[in-house]
Amino acid sequence: MSVTRRLGRRWNDDELIVILDLYLNHGLRDGHQHNSIAKCLGRYSPRTSSYKDGPVNQKLAEIISERNTSRASRHAGTRIIELLDKYGHKRIALRADAAKAWRRVLKDHSGTIPPAVQDFLN
Repeated sequence: MSVTRRLGRRWNDDELIVILDLYLNHGLRDGHQHNSIAKCLGRYSPRTSSYKDGPVNQKLAEIISERNTSRASRHAGTRIIELLDKYGHKRIALRADAAKAWRRVLKDHSGTIPPAVQDFLN
């Protein structure tokens, strides 16, 4: 399947849970080196450069701005806020649900899976 198959579409719960887990349990921060994760999610944008946020970076920034009010505010959306409320203090449950979500997301992915994701799923 295409690495851009979901680009421009609404984010589903599996994708949001994966991103939330990457932030809360794996310490991933917003930055510009998230292409391999974006490809797995089908949200890779070839136009993303060091001057433009990629889709994964945007979601991470939205989550971080909800958790850290000293940062510039970004509207995270009601679903991210609901997931933060659900999993904010339930990291083990988030990790278990993220593993299930990754497996569903990766069903549509035929490319390389980042080593960190492979390790997490094993």
